Amino acid sequence: MKKLLLPITALLLSTGINAQTYFSEDFSSGNLNDWTLTNADGDAFDWVIQDYTDGQGNVATSLSWDATAGALTPDNWMVSSVIDLAAATGTVNLEWKVKGQDQSFVAENYTVYVGTAADIATLGASATNFNEVLTTSTGYMSRTLDVSAFAGQSIFVAFRHHNVSDMFRMNVDDIKVRTPLANDMLVQSVTVDNTSDGDRTFTITCLNDGLNAVTAYDLDWTFDGGAATTINTTGVNIASGATHTLTVNVNGVTPGAIDFTANITTADDDMTNNNNTTAFTFVLPILPYTGTDTDGNVFDLYTQLEAGQSVLLDFMASWCGPCEASTPEISEWIQVNGSGNGKVQAIAITTESTDSDAVMSGLNWNGGFYHYPKFAYDAENNTQYNHYATMNASNGIPLFVLICPNVNDPGHSEIIQMGAGYGAGMFLTGAYNTALNGCASATYDVSGVEETVSKRINVSIFPNPAVDNANINLVLIENSNVSINMINALGQTVYTTEMNNVNGAQNVQVNTSNLETGMYFVNVTINGNTTTERINVTK
Repeated sequence: MKKLLLPITALLLSTGINAQTYFSEDFSSGNLNDWTLTNADGDAFDWVIQDYTDGQGNVATSLSWDATAGALTPDNWMVSSVIDLAAATGTVNLEWKVKGQDQSFVAENYTVYVGTAADIATLGASATNFNEVLTTSTGYMSRTLDVSAFAGQSIFVAFRHHNVSDMFRMNVDDIKVRTPLANDMLVQSVTVDNTSDGDRTFTITCLNDGLNAVTAYDLDWTFDGGAATTINTTGVNIASGATHTLTVNVNGVTPGAIDFTANITTADDDMTNNNNTTAFTFVLPILPYTGTDTDGNVFDLYTQLEAGQSVLLDFMASWCGPCEASTPEISEWIQVNGSGNGKVQAIAITTESTDSDAVMSGLNWNGGFYHYPKFAYDAENNTQYNHYATMNASNGIPLFVLICPNVNDPGHSEIIQMGAGYGAGMFLTGAYNTALNGCASATYDVSGVEETVSKRINVSIFPNPAVDNANINLVLIENSNVSINMINALGQTVYTTEMNNVNGAQNVQVNTSNLETGMYFVNVTINGNTTTERINVTK
């Protein structure tokens, strides 16, 4: 709804109780024109409107950290226009919702002031205020401040973001000043543990929005248009402004768009807010991902998982210090495990919209170890990140997701380790290495040559990268049957040859002039034993 400044009165004839809203703001106008902003710290950052596309819509947000400026020390005020409480009597509440945007950096400090003057000096001295340091939450938190003492007067409300630095953002939404009803139980929200298919747990949050305590209520829920199931809640004492949660387990949820409806059937003073229908879209736990890295090579996540390779998704950004700090260890870890040809590969996926191929190519963070693939920004990167960040209940980077392959059903591969943030040792000797070693299906190995093979074969490929021709040089110490296959990143054979009963030095020249730019795998099989080398073709 748009901001309301005129009194709105609802006469509930069944109870004879009046409910009145004196002020309401959900920032759907997309601007802060009706608010007075004061940037008391004097930097370039103030309250702004933001839509995070998380279902909340527009919110007012203030920063304590910026990707370019770094740590900020905000003292940002947002003061309402005048709110007329001349006709107010009885209980009058100021209500709002608040959230720290990054749950890994959530400790934002703010204060709400209420007073009869609009200047920040007077408001800052008001005894009617609310202060807190935000904590982690699964969504927006509801807050209430009793302003009944101002009934019959005109007031101003101020939100101040201050006494904090180096977190991220705090968000405010759904600000109201109103007289609550006597009896009003409503469905505040319906959430789900995650949006992957399979067995899911839904949480229904009900709010006592009335003045009187609630001791019992009934609720019906339906899933995907099915039959209603009733939950009878008794023996509770839900105080005014408090919430009560119910959990519902639904097994065998399949991918697709599905509605979940929760409806409080117990009569109260406002039956219009008793129903909540929430749309969910369920997907496979491991999303398909295909991209072309900064070297021009195509990577397909499902292809690697089907081949039995575990994959580490490294969500990062060019400005992220911990991302840079983690890269040498990840690079060394991948190198120790076959330099991308072993049981694990890593890919870096940026979440920063300005990280082009040129920017990503310039990030020489690998510390001299294996250079794992990097992918420039694309809208798909956000889809991937949001999917896994929701699972991890974190909006921070670096975000690491280690996937153990299901070779028959890659979309249902298993996340065996996931988390935001970096600590030294977590890959080479810590939790990620332990998880990888416990992944029995990670059997992919195209770089290691079995000991018996290494005694009989020496393979080199030059030039690498190749333009028009590539030479495959073999040194055999016994009579051997040899086959050579060259495979592109899509798994297609682009060259094949066989040599029977050969020994000593052998050179095979491959015409690469008609091949696309990219990475190719050269499989050399000697008497039934195969080793694989990689070659890049450029134009």
